[in-house]
Amino acid sequence: MDRAKVIAKEISWLIPKLLRGMRAGFMTSPQVTASQIITLMRIYENSPAQVGRLSKEMHVSAPTITGVIDRLVRSQYLRRIHSKTDRRVVNVELTDKGEKLVQLQLSEINKRWYAILRHLTSQDREDYIRILRRIVQVLGKEYA
Repeated sequence: MDRAKVIAKEISWLIPKLLRGMRAGFMTSPQVTASQIITLMRIYENSPAQVGRLSKEMHVSAPTITGVIDRLVRSQYLRRIHSKTDRRVVNVELTDKGEKLVQLQLSEINKRWYAILRHLTSQDREDYIRILRRIVQVLGKEYA
């Protein structure tokens, strides 16, 4: 069997375990769900963000992202900004409360990754980040 297929099969088993571990150990905020923190982090990267573009970039339906945003607005983590030139366009941006939550979450994620990476050799860490960057690059091309 082709070695890439063997590795793909093993990754197919490992990634769900990784995701479960990340959800349990990385998404530590009791105030918001994992979907909500991911949305907040995406907006933190590109604020203000158009709701329609968020839906496409996150590969979720418009009603799904609208529901997530509605809850985040009610909890005062986000605010909606209506376009002055096009009434159909709605942007969202983080409030101070939302920005603080994202910064706290990023700090926790950083601590967790540091605790994990300490167990790897220096070369393994460098290989890991190089490979992750490449995978993200490939994914960017596939979902562009």
